[in-house]
Amino acid sequence: MKALLLTLMASVAAAGVAVLPLVSYSSGSGLLYGAILHAGPEGVEGPEISVMAYGTARGGQYESFGVRIPVGGGAWFASACHEQLLNHDFFGWGNWGDPDESLEYDRESDVISIGHTRTFGPFEARAGAEARHSSVFDREEGDLWGSLPDRPITNGWTAGPSV
Repeated sequence: MKALLLTLMASVAAAGVAVLPLVSYSSGSGLLYGAILHAGPEGVEGPEISVMAYGTARGGQYESFGVRIPVGGGAWFASACHEQLLNHDFFGWGNWGDPDESLEYDRESDVISIGHTRTFGPFEARAGAEARHSSVFDREEGDLWGSLPDRPITNGWTAGPSV
């Protein structure tokens, strides 16, 4: 059993697996807590996998999964994420973020992205396609919603190029 555990630990170290705790604070969501996992070959360029998940003190959640495969001077990538914000503050378009004039709402979104990245010195250029579904629900009643541009915000799909 001890030899199996040592072999597993050596394999994980060679694969370059890192798990990092995530603790942060957001004025819109409160305390965030979770972890980031990143795996890829140690010291050489190769395929990488990343996973991130966190929750918020207000009951929100976020999960993402990404893959990156180096090719030549760039890399192909694919990612998917889900985000749910509960009791999030909406400040309206004309009140300059005044905390005395805010309403709460819940929002959920799902995003899928694919594309290619290329590095130019310290800069990275990224081009691809993205599809997104967003929905807003449990909006607190109030006049601030009337300050939004005249378009539906309850549920929507978008897709197209991303740069």
